[in-house]
Amino acid sequence: MPRQTKVTEVTLRTAAADSLSFAQVIVKLGLIPAGGNYKTVQEKIKAYNIDISHFTGSTWSQGSRHRSFGKYPSLEELLVIDSTCQSFKLKNRLIRCELPQKICSSCGLSQ
Repeated sequence: MPRQTKVTEVTLRTAAADSLSFAQVIVKLGLIPAGGNYKTVQEKIKAYNIDISHFTGSTWSQGSRHRSFGKYPSLEELLVIDSTCQSFKLKNRLIRCELPQKICSSCGLSQ
């Protein structure tokens, strides 16, 4: 049975103001970004006349319209015991910072 979530105008306005897409709004409302949730959220936004002019749509990363909603953690924050950072993301971040060489530390093979 699908769970029923009560979305009020206030929570919808807040979620829309802090988002760049319908998908972000849906996630901030605690819904699953799939199925009829897109249509429902779009209809409610239209019914409440909520401003979505800041939504970037399919061109999310073009020009000055792109902005980050999360804090990009420093390496000092990531390199701690029991870090919650996913290992592949940490590895890619370290490679971008050119800390380790792109060589296997066990066998010495490179990519």
